[in-house]
Amino acid sequence: MFPIDELFKAKEAIMAYPEASAIVFVLGLGIGWTASWAFAHRELKLNRAIVAAVKEANVNAEAKNEILKHALPEGHNKRFRALGAILLAILGFGLIGTAVWWNRPQKPDVALQFVYSQLPYLQLVDQSDQLARDIYGKIILWSLDKLPENTSPIQIQGIGFNWLRAQDKSEPQYIWGGLANTGTLQPGNRIFGFASITCADCQKSRMFYVSIVWEQGGWYAELSDEQAASILTQAPNRLTAKEILEFYAHFEPKIPAQNRIPIK
Repeated sequence: MFPIDELFKAKEAIMAYPEASAIVFVLGLGIGWTASWAFAHRELKLNRAIVAAVKEANVNAEAKNEILKHALPEGHNKRFRALGAILLAILGFGLIGTAVWWNRPQKPDVALQFVYSQLPYLQLVDQSDQLARDIYGKIILWSLDKLPENTSPIQIQGIGFNWLRAQDKSEPQYIWGGLANTGTLQPGNRIFGFASITCADCQKSRMFYVSIVWEQGGWYAELSDEQAASILTQAPNRLTAKEILEFYAHFEPKIPAQNRIPIK
């Protein structure tokens, strides 16, 4: 089986050293052409030897002419050189196409994380080698301890950033508005919900499940595309108390422990 890891290492090397990769590419074509020429030259010499042997052979003229018709050095050499040129052209365009494909511009890839266990802040992460622009997202959280009296989502600030450098993180962002100082949330309140993030040119949108115990800690986990799609179609901003509890009971147990990232 082909070593896929080695293929990705080769891609990284090409992207890291494009000039050296171009030199290697040209050298490879040169070696291929030289090998083709050497083989053609060998075939030409062999054909000349065959022709000379046939001319000296003690065979009738008709048989001799038939052999010589299929062993003319010029014709054979031209056919071989044409075939060699075609094969080299195919190889060259294939290598050029592969190099262009491997070095195509990578799209940004933005994710998020929560930090500070006592009072979680939001932090954005650009996981790609490209600048991310026009970053936006949404957070919808409910307090299980406010049910059934209050079924509205907790008022959370929206996510919006103009840009984020490649392989960089934003400063931690406070998202709770005045909730932390108004007593709306009490220590030990159980909070759960979802956070999504994307950008104008991002290769994909990402969605996370969030579970917090106020002033005690919590965790978050990225959801699969299938899970995220089901949330987008099933989770309006306003749900009944029963629907919120069903939503909580449906999602949280299905997230494996190894996927849960502690907030710290």
